Amino acid sequence: MKFNWFDTSQIDREKWNETCQQGNFTVIEPSQLGELMPTFPLVLLDKSDSVLILASGGPGGVAYYMANINRVDDKKREIDQHPLGLAFIGDEPLPSGCFVQHGDWPGRSVSPPPEFWNHIQASGLGTCYPVTEIPNKTSGTINDLQIRSQEEAFRVVVTEMSRSVNDVQSSERAP
Repeated sequence: MKFNWFDTSQIDREKWNETCQQGNFTVIEPSQLGELMPTFPLVLLDKSDSVLILASGGPGGVAYYMANINRVDDKKREIDQHPLGLAFIGDEPLPSGCFVQHGDWPGRSVSPPPEFWNHIQASGLGTCYPVTEIPNKTSGTINDLQIRSQEEAFRVVVTEMSRSVNDVQSSERAP
């Protein structure tokens, strides 16, 4: 697994809260992630089918967000998850967010049946065929999600981001 770090100075927590409240998930179009993350490389979003956002935490404490980009990989004939993580302490984002590449949790890459690929070739759209790693509903509570691979991706993101949160909180307490 590889973590790439990116600048979060232009990220607005209020916009993230409007998109997905704490304790919930929501599925958005890739273009909407570009609006939430102005500095995010759009090349990956151009190849993406959908983005699942998860949010946990509270307004005054630490809040974690994951935007899990679901990308159709035509060459490998798989759908891959590419999560990125953000953390806020109060309304302030941590200086960096992380982008997880080459994740190794179960279900991170799935191989849809041949009918999926026939549909892709016929229509050019990946959003019309149900994939088990993407929720049927466009929003709900984290408890309603119950998709193990998405939960594992969130665990990876929170584990990595919590290290940064601890570093920031420790430096604030130091004399």
